[in-house]
Parts: sequence; C-alpha cells; structure tokens
Amino acid sequence: MGIPDLDVKTPAKPHRSGGRYAKPAEDLSRTVLEDRCRRFGLAAGDWARKALAGPEAGSPIGMVMLRELPSHEAVARLWSVWQGFCAAERTYRARYIGQTGDPKGASLAMVPDAMQADTGHTIDIRTAAQRDSDAVAAWMRWRGYLGHLSAEQRTAICDAERNTGRPIWQDRAPTKHGLFTLEALLALADVTERKARK
Repeated sequence: MGIPDLDVKTPAKPHRSGGRYAKPAEDLSRTVLEDRCRRFGLAAGDWARKALAGPEAGSPIGMVMLRELPSHEAVARLWSVWQGFCAAERTYRARYIGQTGDPKGASLAMVPDAMQADTGHTIDIRTAAQRDSDAVAAWMRWRGYLGHLSAEQRTAICDAERNTGRPIWQDRAPTKHGLFTLEALLALADVTERKARK
C-alpha cells in the first residue's frame, strides 16, 4: 500500500465556553479521519488517521492515488496536477457560467465582495477583464494538455472532476474505472511536465 506518512497536530485541550467545556475542533477532524479510514478499509488507529490526514484522502481520485502510487512524492506530484486542472475548470465555470458546478451552487445568491485593506503583497490588482482573460487562458492550456490524451482518458478525467460518470472508488478499493482514471491522470501529468520543459 502506498500510503504516505503525514504529520497530524496533537489535539488541543478542551476550553470553557458559556460555562461548559466545549469540544475541541479536533473531535470533528477525528470523526472525519475515522470515516476516511472506514472508507479506505483500515482500522482507525493513530497511524491510519495520520496517513489519511491529507486533502487527497478526502477525494475518491485521491484515495486511488494513495492506494496505488508507491510514494508520498508520487502522490504529491499527481495531486498537484489534479488540483491545477480542477482549479482551471472551476475558475472558468465561475467566471463564464456564473456557477462552480457544485450542486449547491445553484441555490447560493451572489454576495458582493467585502471591502477591506490588505497590507500584504498578495493583492490581485488585475481588472475583471484581465481575470476573465487569465481564466480562459488557463482553461485553454489545460484543454490543450487534454488534447494529447485519448477520448476515453479525457472523459474519465473530466467525469472525475465533475463527480459524474462511473464510480472510481467503491467497497474500500479502487474500481476498474478508478484505475483507468488514475492512468489517464498519470498521462496528463506527463504531458504537463513535457510542455513545461519546452
């Protein structure tokens, strides 16, 4: 099993809130990690909770990565590619369709951005037109990468991003389609790295 070791912070002590002891936030994270262990088919011990603490363990494709890839570095490489692709898709949909693609997105009202001063160096000074242009450029770049894959590979990756299509993780293991999606994602990672070197 290729599950990488990850650091997990020690739980905080309970603090008093309104005359009672409040449950620490770690109780919630412990519940989430125990659910991940259950879905992964592992006993919910300290080692398993540590191994499944990363964000990739909360995603079906990430679970396939953890089960099938040989090292933490291999998981990190592929997870980075996956996150880049997903970010480009979501940003494009949000800027051009007005929805992220999440089911709950249709019921959310548009809320104006809060106005506040930021003294850091991470202020996005691009105009709305520049953001739109950058969203299109990123989306087109990823579409170009996908163009190097077979139609079946493209469909598997896009279905996984939208959470549609056949399941990729079921009964505590990757499905046959999940393994195919992982292979497609590995091919996409190879394409992006080849293009980055040019």
